[in-house]
Amino acid sequence: MSAIAIAMKRQIQVALILAMSLGLGGGPDAIAGSSRSKSAKHSARTVSIEDNSRVQAWIHYFTQRDRERFQRFLSRGSRYKSLVQSILKKNGLPEEFYYLAMIESGYVTHARSHAHAVGIWQFIAATGKQYGLLQNGEVDERRDVVRATQAAALYLKDLYRTYRSWPLAMAAYNAGEGRINQAIQRAGTRNFWTLARRGFLPNETENYVPKFYAAALIGKNPTKYGLQISLQPELKFPKKMSVRGGTSLQVVAQRTGVSVEVLQSLNPHLRASRVPSSMKRYSLWVPKGTSTSASSARLAQE
Repeated sequence: MSAIAIAMKRQIQVALILAMSLGLGGGPDAIAGSSRSKSAKHSARTVSIEDNSRVQAWIHYFTQRDRERFQRFLSRGSRYKSLVQSILKKNGLPEEFYYLAMIESGYVTHARSHAHAVGIWQFIAATGKQYGLLQNGEVDERRDVVRATQAAALYLKDLYRTYRSWPLAMAAYNAGEGRINQAIQRAGTRNFWTLARRGFLPNETENYVPKFYAAALIGKNPTKYGLQISLQPELKFPKKMSVRGGTSLQVVAQRTGVSVEVLQSLNPHLRASRVPSSMKRYSLWVPKGTSTSASSARLAQE
């Protein structure tokens, strides 16, 4: 069975569980085969930034108690903001989800959680593999800003197709679909705030969604909250260059004129200063504007 078929089967199974748990049957709110499917595609492109007491509590925390660290998050993230938002937009997702990665990792590419989630989007190994991120002893593409953001966009789209609700989709991104499905089934509601208020969600997940809203509200107007952001040089969308497996970054630097330091900064997913030797060829990121045709030809022969 293909990956697409497996994903579709999973979505239908989850949809049926949710529909039956709420007694929806084939009614207007049913997920699978719903008449809302066309409008849902449009609404997936926007997310309403909610503001309530839970969100305000996190705004206070980020701007008062954790002020210095959150300023670092905003400053560090500014390097990736345009790149991440362009990928989200290209995939039909709200640009505000740039702040979802911020609360996940603070835009530290080598971030690793106690649950072994890795990278700016904090993918666990299984989910990363499911969405095409290569992981082995030589490379961990969960640390690749471009590839991981593209994978996160696909995952978020799948979650939205399942739940038709961005708060629930974000909750599932944090806790996993199983826990969210169980919470909906037990509580008999699909309202995230009701699930949180009535204690059907893990504590971390209860706070995850309001943290996102708080980060987005602050990020859109940091001066309103007295925050000082040190804007970083913007990372332009890099260019792919096909390189023979096992080629060192030193050789790539010599052939392209791009320094090893720049190559390493664009490819933080490489565990060593070379492309994976286990692959015949591998696409490396180089700065946009780098002449790659002649360089690739030379590297292929070496």
